[in-house]
Amino acid sequence: MMKSFLLLILSLMITGGGASSDVKGCRDGWVDFICKYPNNKICQRVDVVKEGSQPIIQSTLKNMWETKGRFSVYHDVKNRNLRVVIRQLQQEDFGEYECKCDHKPGSDDVDLKVDDGCQKPFNQTGYRTAKTTISCDRGKSTVMFFCKDNGPVCEDLLTKSKTKSNGSFTLLETSSSFTMSISNVSPQHAGVYWCGVETNEGRNRAALRKIQLKVKDYY
Repeated sequence: MMKSFLLLILSLMITGGGASSDVKGCRDGWVDFICKYPNNKICQRVDVVKEGSQPIIQSTLKNMWETKGRFSVYHDVKNRNLRVVIRQLQQEDFGEYECKCDHKPGSDDVDLKVDDGCQKPFNQTGYRTAKTTISCDRGKSTVMFFCKDNGPVCEDLLTKSKTKSNGSFTLLETSSSFTMSISNVSPQHAGVYWCGVETNEGRNRAALRKIQLKVKDYY
């Protein structure tokens, strides 16, 4: 029994004792994932490190976004975790990530992989006071969402598991598509929308399709 216990301790020392979760993303899209750090203290500095490279972003801010190029990190002190956003994903972004607390390894890693459900971006025109509809292929995903670009994050509009109607936005589903309709279109509805998927109970999110919505007047 003592021998088995010692082997377990040795194994944890070698692997760091952390868990690893998979996140899938699309080239030119974005991912938004959460990784935890050791909860025995509040970190004074946090780092997000890609395997085999220097930190892609680091921060000494607490409960605030820090952005560096395509990368953003939010140090959530209350929940002892980091929220990481990578935008305009490139081939070199795929791989394993680790979140560190004061230069020490965190409690879990994230393995970013290419999603096979990516969809081509498109431009759409909506007309003032009318109704317009945005559709995405549903694929094998069960929890999907629509959001709109707003600073470092994509602002939630509709999620299958949470909200099917929100003001002028309404969610419709079929066996093959996930659709959002916007009623009484106005200039404020113009912008970049994304449809995507949630995994790991909402901790990991990834965009599958970009929709650029322009709003025009009827002639």
